[in-house]
Amino acid sequence: QRENAVRARDLLLSQGFKTSVPIPESQIKRYLKKENFFQLADHTKGINIDLHWEITGRYNLLPIYYPLSEQAIHHATLLGKDIRTLNYDDLLIYLCIHGTSHCWEKLELIYSVAKIVTSGRISNWGNILQTAKDLKCRRMVLLGMFLAEYFFDVSLPEGIQSAIQIDKKIIKLADYIIGKIIF
Repeated sequence: QRENAVRARDLLLSQGFKTSVPIPESQIKRYLKKENFFQLADHTKGINIDLHWEITGRYNLLPIYYPLSEQAIHHATLLGKDIRTLNYDDLLIYLCIHGTSHCWEKLELIYSVAKIVTSGRISNWGNILQTAKDLKCRRMVLLGMFLAEYFFDVSLPEGIQSAIQIDKKIIKLADYIIGKIIF
């Protein structure tokens, strides 16, 4: 939650993490309104954390996505601690939104989508497309999966392949992104 972001950041700072950009205390309220995450790293352990309080933040790509229902939450273990994170279906959608917000400038963004697509943990591809449509990010999701297929030879389900072929703009967008990454 936005109101807990500074406290969470401060806790991570007390544990040896550093922020990539120091924010003066006098600017914190403004930062919380304009941005959607703090970026922190512990370089001695090789850990990077983007501490988000909103999914889309300043990009305003989608309607408000939070609060998430309990079904959207998955429990995982990180460094021996139980953490709450997005379930795989919602994580795939988020990764595609996130990749789009960065214009898919890094293969790392596409690789993350490829790993989720090939994880075998997506419960229902039709639901993914419906949720993406409801959130007005269907093209973002299809583009992310197309890029995962192109760069990492991911096999996409037939329904996803069909949806990509129907939307001709996806190929044009992908050609642009592929050209930026390769050249």
